[in-house]
Amino acid sequence: MKKAIIFCWLFLSSISCTFAVDCNNALTQGDMHYCADEEYKKVDKELN
Repeated sequence: MKKAIIFCWLFLSSISCTFAVDCNNALTQGDMHYCADEEYKKVDKELN
């Protein structure tokens, strides 16, 4: 049970970190992927 609680806590804390990405200063590969995906979605919406 403790492992499940720890896993959920780690999962939820990683989600909150994802939303705090500064795309103007993305340093990690994960941040760059996130920013590229957000830019793709924005441009795709404009084109369609």
